[in-house]
Amino acid sequence: MKQFLILSLVLCLSAAVFSSCNNEDNTPEAPSISFKDNTDGTFYAKAGFPLTLTPQVENGDGAQYSWTLGGQQVGTSATYTFQSNETGTYALTLTVKTAGGEATQQLSVTVEPVDVHYRPATQNSLAACNAVYEYTPAPGQFINEPQSGFKNENTPEAACAYALERMGKSAYVSLGGFGGYLIVGFDHSIYNEKGADFSIAGNSFSGSSEPGIVYVMQDENGNGKPDDTWYELKGSEYGKPETLKDYSVTYYKPQSAGTDIRWEDNEGNEGMVYYLPGFHKQDTYYPTWITADSYTLSGTRLATNSDWEEGTGWVNKAYDWGYADNFSPKDGTGSNADGTGARVNNFEIDNAVKADGTPAGLRHIDFVKIQTGVHFTTESIGELSTEVLGVKDLHAGK
Repeated sequence: MKQFLILSLVLCLSAAVFSSCNNEDNTPEAPSISFKDNTDGTFYAKAGFPLTLTPQVENGDGAQYSWTLGGQQVGTSATYTFQSNETGTYALTLTVKTAGGEATQQLSVTVEPVDVHYRPATQNSLAACNAVYEYTPAPGQFINEPQSGFKNENTPEAACAYALERMGKSAYVSLGGFGGYLIVGFDHSIYNEKGADFSIAGNSFSGSSEPGIVYVMQDENGNGKPDDTWYELKGSEYGKPETLKDYSVTYYKPQSAGTDIRWEDNEGNEGMVYYLPGFHKQDTYYPTWITADSYTLSGTRLATNSDWEEGTGWVNKAYDWGYADNFSPKDGTGSNADGTGARVNNFEIDNAVKADGTPAGLRHIDFVKIQTGVHFTTESIGELSTEVLGVKDLHAGK
């Protein structure tokens, strides 16, 4: 009898423990709140323009939302659109309640005055650039080549139209050797938000990076032209002793077809952009719409990052971050494993710096410039040249 009572007691205790464990397993976890590309809860908005706040809630099944502003409830939906005509900093509180508990997130929204020439995006705004203002490549093996889409362009306007059409088809636009550049604009201003603001598509892949320096500009005078101040976006090589500021290269128009193109730099060096008839057979690599006998391109020059490897050939290694057409593990997306597709690099307006290296503090931009940032050429593979397949605002349509 005693054994029966002990056995019964053990079975009851086991059942109680099992039941307790089951109850613990079924207890929902408390929710947690976060915002994509925002870790400190600080947001910015323009006076009179809406800012939609969309939280990411883990364990949010059956959640109830409460948004409060100044102690007053202003919303009960999963998202909240804040808007104020008055500048200043506003404190918002988001509370999320579920069966598992409650989570609260304090938010700060700073409303800034509208820049006179700020052009807000609308629902109809394009993410992609819609204008090319300048396309001035350095000489290079893809310049004037029919296989690269050229059709005997002989004016700067025709060259810009060529570049815009190519990017519209996600086809590469080559910037040629050092200093070659492309300037694009959008149908709206790109607002500076937390995280990446715009992207540039290139055709880099592992072992083949041809980095381009990126610059940004606000339309400060409101004339719709990129004629204000350029601010360089600092990357991983910015400020290093081997990175040269105010570097210039002058390219000289060849006197006959099918010949190398001579160059001289502002440090007393000279050399050739080699003609490669085995690969690119157009008459000249000197842009046909540049009629002058020579032209000079200036900008920031990165140290060469190319090495010869036995059994492989030339390997053009990636820089850490901050450059277009660069196979970066930090700001690049897409594999482009076979070298025939696009790989995108993402950029933050917050990285814009003044000439003295101090932050530019830009709240928006209107123009983007991409410029080949390396000066390297060999007789076997020719020059390194940044390629651009498109430029996009990452916030448009959100």
